[in-house]
Amino acid sequence: MSKNTQSPPIAIYGVHPVMEAIKSKKKVLEVWVAESRNPRILKIQDLCSQNNIPCYLKTKNEFKQWESKNHQGIIAFLSLNTVQYSSLDNFFQENQVHTPYLFILLDSITDPRNLGAIIRTCDYFSVSGVITQTRRAAPITSIVHKTSSGALSFVPIIQVANMTQAINWLKSKDTWVYGMDVSTDTHINECNLKGNIALVLGSEGEGLRRLVRESCDFLVSIENYGHIDSLNVSVASGIALYEVMRQRSNV
Repeated sequence: MSKNTQSPPIAIYGVHPVMEAIKSKKKVLEVWVAESRNPRILKIQDLCSQNNIPCYLKTKNEFKQWESKNHQGIIAFLSLNTVQYSSLDNFFQENQVHTPYLFILLDSITDPRNLGAIIRTCDYFSVSGVITQTRRAAPITSIVHKTSSGALSFVPIIQVANMTQAINWLKSKDTWVYGMDVSTDTHINECNLKGNIALVLGSEGEGLRRLVRESCDFLVSIENYGHIDSLNVSVASGIALYEVMRQRSNV
């Protein structure tokens, strides 16, 4: 079954993330709006009415505690229990996952903005799911939701206790696991990425942990044409995912 935590709801800000959360049928508890003639906010109010979501008109003073956020006059309070899975086995039992699979595994990614940006990229390339850890990982917060531009409402998040066990589980399902590692001379565009694929990304500071690295079938890098020896992890995820989809579109 899906992971059912008792975590308090989080606040998400901005017209686009709130609209996508409502349209995706996730558990939106309530919405706050400032008085506005913005047609997009008026549309969200209509969506709330259609989906029986409480929508409250709030004063500037009531928005004051959120003034450091780019809220655009709208805030939604969202329960994220429905987007988290406690294991890959549960995820596959509860979803019809189409082949070829394409998963992203995040090993010790602790920056919420990087996490949100990666999730946004994963939605763009229709990734099957993002696998994170229950520890040593950025939690799902309003920052992640905002940075993902609403993609968090669509990309399944699977939280596992042990990343190497998750890798081995995927390998048992005929999935080739590629670890992104700047130290290797094997470039991702040299690999056959048309089957069931999992890409593992490590933290910017330390890269992949030793046991995670050793569990991968292959270690690959993105070819470097300049002077800086590494890319931001969210940028690297986009380049790697593009290469996967490029190969699959040229079957």
